[in-house]
Amino acid sequence: MANLMAKVLPTEPVRIPLTKWKFSLNPGPFNMKEHALIYTLTSSGYIYPGGLAIITQLKVFYHRKINYLITFLIVQTTQGFA
Repeated sequence: MANLMAKVLPTEPVRIPLTKWKFSLNPGPFNMKEHALIYTLTSSGYIYPGGLAIITQLKVFYHRKINYLITFLIVQTTQGFA
């Protein structure tokens, strides 16, 4: 896909009106590092936070209300340190 986009996208720079800024829509062919970065970012968005499962189970099965601060802390600790 990236190689196709490198061939199809225009190579000439696009100028932003009323400024001196220019940028290119076609950065050239992708290398292995860029593919690894894209894979890492997309797979990290795919993972469901485990802390949300705890909070959902408490609300649905045990009919308990949880403070927003406690909810935030549970998600932060399970995502950041577990």
